[in-house]
Amino acid sequence: MIRKISSYLFRIWFYLISGTVLLLLTPLFLLFTSNKNWFPKTYILMKIWAFSLMYGCGYFPKRKGELKFDKNKQYIIVANHMSEFDIILLLATCKYPFLFVGKASLAKIPLFGMLYKRTSILVDRASIRSKFGVYEQVADQIKRNYSVCIFPEQRTSDEDVVLYNFKTGPFKMAIRHNISVLPVVIYDCKRKYPWEVKHGIGIGALRYKVLPSINAKDYAITEGIKMKELAHKMIEKELMEDKTFMKSMAEFKKRN
Repeated sequence: MIRKISSYLFRIWFYLISGTVLLLLTPLFLLFTSNKNWFPKTYILMKIWAFSLMYGCGYFPKRKGELKFDKNKQYIIVANHMSEFDIILLLATCKYPFLFVGKASLAKIPLFGMLYKRTSILVDRASIRSKFGVYEQVADQIKRNYSVCIFPEQRTSDEDVVLYNFKTGPFKMAIRHNISVLPVVIYDCKRKYPWEVKHGIGIGALRYKVLPSINAKDYAITEGIKMKELAHKMIEKELMEDKTFMKSMAEFKKRN
């Protein structure tokens, strides 16, 4: 009971910080998003929002391994996704502008939605036309020298699952546009800020790891599934070998 109450209070604090910072930054967001060429300026505002939430909620990013985001390359970034804080962590840790491909339904959230649809590529998963439209929008952003981040799991609802199978779409895009895929592993957001309120909250380090990129030039246009399976295997292996992550998975299973 105490865990649940503290979790609710923490989430209220989270949304209070998020709403306050977004409200303060809205005039600048509206100004910078009025011109596509000003996206790097918009990205700075996005990072201010992310850092405000991260440190305001008692978190800090911690990188595992030696690899970093390379400012001289473009990527389709793929990562596991089991928390609202996954987006915040990626924004806080990547210095170089990228756009998220995200659910169109999030654009309905007051204030956040207005800014979200101006800074992301939206996709309606129930619309085939929308899905195909994403290819064109990704191509446009690649021409502008920006990277794109996609959470490729087919679903993200069950917290006791290590990693769901990936959709093939992001990898077909990578091959079609000849852009490398960059797998990123997120370890702690699932444990410290899970979807379900009943699991409670934790603060402290949010670890992540940038894995070696997968070169699209090594794959034929018909080998999206092959690339997808490699990316999934790389991320799953890192998660399975992390003792803290797997311990949290065992705890989730007990609670469920």
